Amino acid sequence: RPTREERRCAALLVLNWCVVRGLQSGPASSCTSSARSAVHASVSRRGLLVTAGGLWAAQTSPAGAAGLFGGGPRVELLTAPTVCQARTIKDDFVSVRYVGKVGEIVVDDRYATTPLVFQLGAFYLPGFDEALTKQCVKSTLRLTWQRAPSINWGPVPPPAGPLVYDVAIDRVVYDAFRDKMTEGSNNTKYFVPEPLTAFGSVDRRWYPNDRSTEPPGQTILEFFELSI
Repeated sequence: RPTREERRCAALLVLNWCVVRGLQSGPASSCTSSARSAVHASVSRRGLLVTAGGLWAAQTSPAGAAGLFGGGPRVELLTAPTVCQARTIKDDFVSVRYVGKVGEIVVDDRYATTPLVFQLGAFYLPGFDEALTKQCVKSTLRLTWQRAPSINWGPVPPPAGPLVYDVAIDRVVYDAFRDKMTEGSNNTKYFVPEPLTAFGSVDRRWYPNDRSTEPPGQTILEFFELSI
């Protein structure tokens, strides 16, 4: 017989499923009734966590699940190529274009037309990198945070309301990974090790290996010392 704690856990999972499905916009009794029925059926088979988790997983991706509990985004696939010729993986360098909005207010369009090349893991929003991992190149995604994450938004107040980023994955930049792994003056590019930020001018992660275009305050030698 399931314990009281197991019943509570199942109820919370199914209620979160109700929220994801949008039942919160209807009568409160509808969501409560759905949760009670699902938990009852699950408990009778001692499969309460599996059933509730299945309902939840059916509505969200792993990154979307983080949006319920860990501050990450809900992920929607807007478009996908007919044939998936390449998928992103952890630590890939990717070229993306995106626009971030709250309602109709644009909060970040620095890379709406000029792509950003960066290594997955360096983006400033929690869950962004995970959402782009294992996606097909040439896909477009919509990432939605129910509220703006607690990060450094610079001189402006944090956005109020759901935060929506539409992201196009243009390509995996294999040359960038090669250049990062290769040391010496023959590199065609070098890199900024610090994470991206939500503010400031356009950030070029993959700099030409030319002293005239070095990032301010950092020499090539300093960069490689930080990278070791």
